[in-house]
Amino acid sequence: MTERQADSLLRADLMKRLMMFKDYGKDALLLAVLSYNVGTGRLLGYGKHPKSRLLRKIESGDRDFYREFVSFCRY
Repeated sequence: MTERQADSLLRADLMKRLMMFKDYGKDALLLAVLSYNVGTGRLLGYGKHPKSRLLRKIESGDRDFYREFVSFCRY
């Protein structure tokens, strides 16, 4: 795979995720990139797993979500 092909694939994947979170306005890019790294199910919820606290805070208008965001970091 060439660098150009890889870049095109990455951009297409990020655009799909950005469209999933487009209703979140200025937080759409943050959520799209985070979902690329941790999976959309971790944010949106799936099966027995509820919607993430980060997403619930953003939906409620609470801008103090730093702690919830960094809880996804595993380094």
